[in-house]
Amino acid sequence: MLNIDFDNDDLGPLIKQMCFEAIQQYFQNEKPIEEKKEKELYSMKELCTYFSKSRTTINAWIKKGLFTATKIGGCLYFNISEVKASIYKFENPISSYQDSLLQVCNDKWKYLDINSKFKDGVIPSVQDLMFYKKHCELNNLPDLLN
Repeated sequence: MLNIDFDNDDLGPLIKQMCFEAIQQYFQNEKPIEEKKEKELYSMKELCTYFSKSRTTINAWIKKGLFTATKIGGCLYFNISEVKASIYKFENPISSYQDSLLQVCNDKWKYLDINSKFKDGVIPSVQDLMFYKKHCELNNLPDLLN
């Protein structure tokens, strides 16, 4: 039997070192946890299961133009991100309306801002000028930059 003398001062750091080595060895031997990724494309059957809907419902959504399908080898596949976003907008029309209204307000403010800056002698950037011209055409507004 091996008999080793330890002082109380030696024991703490030794235990700490042994614990550190044991933990380090444990993590070196452990397999990394792989994140489960959601697949990108779903078949019609998988889509029906995912949303608990019938083929008829999915086909009706496609006819309404909510999302598109990609044909691969004679089978239809759906981009799950596109489908989720479309269904969210379809089921939450107020949110979609608010988004559209916000865009209209932002466009109006941008139009007014460009007008104001032009009056102050600031020449608009090419991007601002393209936006301005298109915004004037779409909304039958006077083009004050001419």
